[in-house]
Amino acid sequence: MNLPMLSAAAAALVLAACAPVRHTVAAADGSPVAVIEASHGSTFDAEGTTHLTVGDRLTVRIEGNPTTGYVWADDYPGTNILRQTGVAAYQASTAPGIVGAGGVYLFSFKAVAPGTVPVKLIYYRPWERNTPPVNTFTFTAVVAP
Repeated sequence: MNLPMLSAAAAALVLAACAPVRHTVAAADGSPVAVIEASHGSTFDAEGTTHLTVGDRLTVRIEGNPTTGYVWADDYPGTNILRQTGVAAYQASTAPGIVGAGGVYLFSFKAVAPGTVPVKLIYYRPWERNTPPVNTFTFTAVVAP
């Protein structure tokens, strides 16, 4: 193996080691509900727990369609363990001008202290105050020092 090929291979290994860990959460019918991306070294288990280390970043991508009046929002009391960074963002999944198409909501968090915290996102219409959300997404974050 010559030196340029070795350098490219080494660079690919470094990039792979830095890549975020991705976990897709499926609904009962098998369709994807959300994708959780976390810093390299983070893990997910079958019980819906995300294991992080202080300083790790976590992004939840969850499908939604605001043209129906429903929005995803956090129903999560900010804590000193896992802090939401910024406000939730929405990205349309189709070309501009397509009316009624859905997209993805992005929620970003940062692990700031050791501990365990439940995280809950709700899909609801903000003006329907006495109506429960039509969908919820919950997981537990366990942050190690």
